[in-house]
Order: sequence, then C-alpha cells, then structure tokens
Amino acid sequence: MGKGKVNGMTSLIDSPEGKAISKESYEIQRLILQHERMEATYREVLPKVGTDLVRDLLVRRTEGYPLMYTVEVFTKKDTDSQACRDHILNTTGMVSAIYDNGTHYVTHMRLTLENSQKTE
Repeated sequence: MGKGKVNGMTSLIDSPEGKAISKESYEIQRLILQHERMEATYREVLPKVGTDLVRDLLVRRTEGYPLMYTVEVFTKKDTDSQACRDHILNTTGMVSAIYDNGTHYVTHMRLTLENSQKTE
C-alpha cells in the first residue's frame, strides 16, 4: 500500500504479514522489538542482575551520578558468614549487616554496572 493520508492515518506501510499498518504502529513495533533485544542482552551480560536494575543503572550512568542502593544477598545456611562479610567489604568497600543466622546480608552502597557484576 502506498504512503499518504488515508482515513485519518498519517501514512500506511505493509507489515511483514502483508497487512497495512500505520507508520506509527510500525515504529512502535520496532521499538518493542529493540527493547526485547536489549533485555536479552542484559540477561546475557549480567545474568544474575535483574533487567530493571540494569536499565536503571544505565540511565544513572548517562545522567552522570550513581545513587545509593540497598543490596541484599541471601546465602545457604552452611556458608561461612565471616568470609562473606569480608568478600562484601573487599568488593564494595562497605560493611554489611548480617541477619537470619548469617544467611542474609544487607549493604547500602553506590551501585554501578561495573560493581554490580562483582556482587552477583
């Protein structure tokens, strides 16, 4: 189908299925597909970090300032709590609070994409 103004639609294009859709609808579909690809990349690069957090960290990175986040880590009951505490301190530079008999660690820290990999 040609481009132009038809029945109030700005322009029409053919979809891959052969149906005519508006240019705006086509662009929205492209945007959704690109978003899905980005989410897949987030999961591939940082598999243990939630995609919402990765997206937020990317936005903060472009704005030029990291914010403070509360990071919680849960471990198995037989985990060496002192070794975990030392690892968190060495990785983040922050001291964590330990709860639930050494299985729940809470740290308030500046989180970036780079150090989110270390806290996995």
